[in-house]
Amino acid sequence: MILQTLKILSNELESFLDNFVEDGVDSKRVVIGNIAFHEGEKYRPNSVDITTDDKIVLTVVRVEEESILKNNAHYTKNTPLTTVDYHNPKVFVNLYILITCNSFLYENAMTYLSRVIRFFQSKNVFTNQNTSPIVSGINELDQFDTFKLLMELYSPSFEESNHLWSMMGGKQLPFVMYKLRALDLEFKTIAKTGQRVEEIHVVDEASGETIIVTKEEP
Repeated sequence: MILQTLKILSNELESFLDNFVEDGVDSKRVVIGNIAFHEGEKYRPNSVDITTDDKIVLTVVRVEEESILKNNAHYTKNTPLTTVDYHNPKVFVNLYILITCNSFLYENAMTYLSRVIRFFQSKNVFTNQNTSPIVSGINELDQFDTFKLLMELYSPSFEESNHLWSMMGGKQLPFVMYKLRALDLEFKTIAKTGQRVEEIHVVDEASGETIIVTKEEP
C-alpha cells in the first residue's frame, strides 16, 4: 500500500507537470527512490544511483503510527446474518515524504520545487473518486480497495533538516517535505467468527425470576 501511495502521488505530479509544455521534456521527471543514494559512498564509488539525476525524487523518511485513531473496532457485524467477524484493528500510519529536486542546474531545481508546492496546494486530497489508482507492478494483496490520502506541508527546523541530511550521508539538496496523514494498513484476514450477543439473561436472586436484557447490536 505504501508503494501504491507513492505511485499515485508520482503519477499525479507527473501529469501536473505536463501542463508546462514549454519545457519540451519527454522523459519521466518524477521518480520513486532513495535520495540518499544519489551520491556514491566513500568505499563504494559505483553505488551512485543515476536514476535520480535531474529528477524530482519521492523518498519516505519516516513511518509514524497515528495514535489518535488507535482505538478502532475489532469486529464487523454481518447483516442480515447474526454473526460477527473478529479481526485485529487497523493500523493507521502517517508517512513523511521527502520530495527532492535533484537537478544539475539550481535554477531548474527552484522552478520544479515551486511547481511541486503549487501542485499539492491545488490538490492535497487524493481519493478513489478523484484519482485513478496505480496497480501495475503491485501485488493484488498490497492494493487499496478504497483510499483517501491527505497531504499536509511539513516544515522541519534547521536542526531537523541538518540531522536528516546528515543521517542520509549527503549534502542538502533543494527539497520540501509533506506529511501524508492516516494511511490505513490492514491485511484482510478474519481471526474468528462468532454469534452476536443480542440478549442477556439475568436471574433475580430475590425472586428467582429470569430477566431478559436486550443488548444493542454491535
